[in-house]
Amino acid sequence: MKMDCDVIKDLLPLYYEEIVSEKSKVLVEEHCKECISCNNALQHMKENEIVIEDNGNRLTKFMKDWKKN
Repeated sequence: MKMDCDVIKDLLPLYYEEIVSEKSKVLVEEHCKECISCNNALQHMKENEIVIEDNGNRLTKFMKDWKKN
């Protein structure tokens, strides 16, 4: 079954963050082996990783409050 690139590109951020199911992970990996465009998109994510810093506990407080709800 060949996956549509739009579907794979929707899954790439979740794949990168390692929060996809095992089945989705396999689909993304198999597709990226064959599709240069999707593989390049994944490599771009890896090269341009965004790091969020908590410089005042606002993020920590938000996460604690969010988990409570």
